[in-house]
Amino acid sequence: FPSHDTAIKNIKIKPSFSSVGVALIILLGCLTPCQTQAQALNLGSPYSLYGPGDVQLPTLAQHKAVGSALTAWFDSTSLNVYNPAGLSGVRLTSLEMGSIGYFARLGDGQRELDRSNLNFSYLLVGFPVSRRWSTAFCFMPYSFVNYQEVHQVDSGFDQWREEFRGKGGLNQVLWVHGLSLGKNWHAGLTTRWVFGSKGQERLQVYPFQDSLFRYNLRITEQARASDVQLTLGLQYRRVFDANNTTQALGRSASGREQTTGFRFINAGISLDLPASFRLRQNIVADRFTYQGNNLIVRDTLQNTNKDGLSMEIPMGWSAGFHWGINRKWQWMGDGGLTSWSRFRYADSADSLSNSWFLRSGFQFTPAWDRYKGDSRFKSIRYRMGMRYQKGPVVIMGESIDELGLSLGMGIPVRRILSQPMLHTSIEVARRGTLNQGLVREHMIKLSLGLTLNDTWFIKRRYD
Repeated sequence: FPSHDTAIKNIKIKPSFSSVGVALIILLGCLTPCQTQAQALNLGSPYSLYGPGDVQLPTLAQHKAVGSALTAWFDSTSLNVYNPAGLSGVRLTSLEMGSIGYFARLGDGQRELDRSNLNFSYLLVGFPVSRRWSTAFCFMPYSFVNYQEVHQVDSGFDQWREEFRGKGGLNQVLWVHGLSLGKNWHAGLTTRWVFGSKGQERLQVYPFQDSLFRYNLRITEQARASDVQLTLGLQYRRVFDANNTTQALGRSASGREQTTGFRFINAGISLDLPASFRLRQNIVADRFTYQGNNLIVRDTLQNTNKDGLSMEIPMGWSAGFHWGINRKWQWMGDGGLTSWSRFRYADSADSLSNSWFLRSGFQFTPAWDRYKGDSRFKSIRYRMGMRYQKGPVVIMGESIDELGLSLGMGIPVRRILSQPMLHTSIEVARRGTLNQGLVREHMIKLSLGLTLNDTWFIKRRYD
């Protein structure tokens, strides 16, 4: 499945299965497809068919509100697992959790349909191990696979219907380390364990079943992947007081920055190293018939298990800046590239190309140094951002690009723990194109997150 080039119109499919018998049956049935029409059903994005699926950024609700521009992001009260170097300044034990909802409308210029779903987004806990070293553990999705497409095929000699279905995805567990190398330099390392399964199914259905020359065919693939990927990070932070004198960013015992006037500038870079995920694949091909709405298997043509395969994840990098005045005005910007053209699934390439992105965000906090009393609402953090991604999916020469604009707030809540914060964000995004009869997605993504900070692991001198 991952090796074929599927479009919403004028598709041509090349099965990548090794069985000669199955290949001959498919070729006999398909002959030479000349014209197809397609409709994506209300399950998920049709573009999650490609690569490892719809890959999710390792970002939190507060980060999505600033366009996910996180390569140089630093906040001592918020965990940054996108660039592990940004974790080195954490001074409190932090617990973060969140969820995300999708509301989208898909259209090809003639038909439209709506879809929606709600997904778990993340669960993190991080804490300082020493004055120079902080660590965090995180669980979040790596990718989603959820699609269904129906194609009516007319070869000029025969007609049939083709259905493509996919469901599943990959999860990831992250162990993040941030280390302060001195006054200005900070480094980080993320060990990412990725695991999960990806199920895909293709059906070829003829209008007249059980004839001598035509058999309904179903090919099902279930693939399980697991392995480790590493991310390296580096940040340079420089802080100036009101007189433009370089100084270290002071913190109170609670971990907050001190209220003396200052400006700061951060620069960061992160590198996702290439990885080879182990892949176990089960492929079943069978002929079937329908009795009413029930699918009845007639016979099985192939049932094979393959081990020793791999899914090759390419290298990616990003670089960015983070600038601010007194934590009141903050701006951040990112750019980067991932070499998705090097992606391989069971030694087969996919319809992917190298993908680059630009991200930018802004945060304003009227009273950034106050958290109690009447000033609680003045401490709301107002955020906005934008992001643009070129590719990586390319179909019939058309790049499936994505553009998103976001708004959000960080709202201090009642002082149950130290500095609890409720984060909300809304992003309006567009992905895809109407060229070549492809599908365009208009999406609204709502994110909700909660941050709880407290001081743990205190070594008491007096009891």
